[in-house]
Amino acid sequence: MQFSPFVGVLPRRYADLFAMHSERKFVDGMWREWKPEDAYPVLGDYVSPVEARLVTESVELGHFNKLLKINNLT
Repeated sequence: MQFSPFVGVLPRRYADLFAMHSERKFVDGMWREWKPEDAYPVLGDYVSPVEARLVTESVELGHFNKLLKINNLT
């Protein structure tokens, strides 16, 4: 049996990512015009792999610098 990783949006995250996060109509019932320049991604707590790697490397570099100081190599 061959396994392949899931690629896509999990059902529990779908509403978070694709729901309207502002009112689509004014109080008087008129619709709001959608403006691309006002649009923004709704990612919540999502951390991209690039950001995660930068954070991890930063932490590791901190540990490495401590070791250098402990061993008087700086």
